[in-house]
Amino acid sequence: MQEPTLFNYSVSANVLYGKTTASNEEIKVSCDAANASQFIESDDLKMAFDDSAQSLLAAMESEEF
Repeated sequence: MQEPTLFNYSVSANVLYGKTTASNEEIKVSCDAANASQFIESDDLKMAFDDSAQSLLAAMESEEF
């Protein structure tokens, strides 16, 4: 098992931590591969790839998994 870590930057910046030269399309593809795009872009969450990780963490904590 791996423990996910988000830094207090945008969602895009968190993905770029793994590959600093990734294009916007590569960021989207990696989020799709991680099954995270639907969560990030959901109408209920109202987030985007450039929203802060802190906002994403708060939203994740309020969701029931």
